[in-house]
Amino acid sequence: MTKDDIGPQSMFIARRQLGTAERVTEPVINPATGVEVTTVPDGTAHDFDTAVNAAMPAFEGWANTPPGERARWLSHVADHLNEHAEEFPQLGPMDVGKPTSGAGEETSFVMGKPRFFAGAGRALEGWASAERILCRTGMVRRDRLGIVGSAGSWKFPFGMAGWKIAPAPIAGNTLTIKPNELTPLSTLRLAELAADLVPEGDSTS
Repeated sequence: MTKDDIGPQSMFIARRQLGTAERVTEPVINPATGVEVTTVPDGTAHDFDTAVNAAMPAFEGWANTPPGERARWLSHVADHLNEHAEEFPQLGPMDVGKPTSGAGEETSFVMGKPRFFAGAGRALEGWASAERILCRTGMVRRDRLGIVGSAGSWKFPFGMAGWKIAPAPIAGNTLTIKPNELTPLSTLRLAELAADLVPEGDSTS
């Protein structure tokens, strides 16, 4: 994969590719070569509100989805990412300027995260604080939080995106993630691959 294979990038909101409300873009520069790789939307507060509002309708249905179904969905995402695993070590050098070997290690790190959290989400433990008090009943209740907002890292973008994205949906939340504007390519590709798999309303911007 070369920069010629990468066109202008878009935000992903409610599974759709969108530009910004103000149609402003900024370049993505390969720090190792100084060459412009592509352009990305320069998101605004309005774009953020659009992403959050798109994630709201999905929350109620997803929050009530049984953990087993959430786990199956996350495993399906993992399968799809693994089918395209060879792309991410090629994006890393253009995105961050790191060697292909380093980008490959980051890819390996990410590929195991959806499967890990798919299993962890069905094996949660917790201590009931009042379980040994006379005439008291202790219980652990796990409530979904809602829409989880997250931001990407500039030097470990794909690794941190995988680490942030996987836990939120297995716990019954919907989410938005903002890639770092300097190193957005791998996160945007992840969103593109997952766009047809995520529940309606989830977004990456």
